[in-house]
Amino acid sequence: MAKETILTEQNSEYVGEHKRVKLELDEVMEGKIWIKLEGYGDPSSQDGEGCPVGIEIWEGQLRLIVWDDINVQDPRIINMEGANELAREE
Repeated sequence: MAKETILTEQNSEYVGEHKRVKLELDEVMEGKIWIKLEGYGDPSSQDGEGCPVGIEIWEGQLRLIVWDDINVQDPRIINMEGANELAREE
C-alpha cells in the first residue's frame, strides 16, 4: 500500500521547491514504513528506487532510520523514545 503527496516550501521568503513524497509499507518486512522522496535515495538502491527514510520498532523502541548521505552505507538511527508522551516531565 502506498500514499503519495507533494511537499511544498514552508518558508514564504523562498520560492518554489516541491518534492513528490511516497509513503510505502514494506512488503518484505511487514510493519516498517519507508518514505520515498523524489530525487533522493539511499546508497544501495538505484536512482529513483531508494527510500532514504524509514520508521520501525526495534527491540520495543520506535526509531527513525535516515540515510542523510547517499555515499555513506550506514544510516543514522534516531531513537524516538525521548519523544514518547509518557516521557514528558511534569
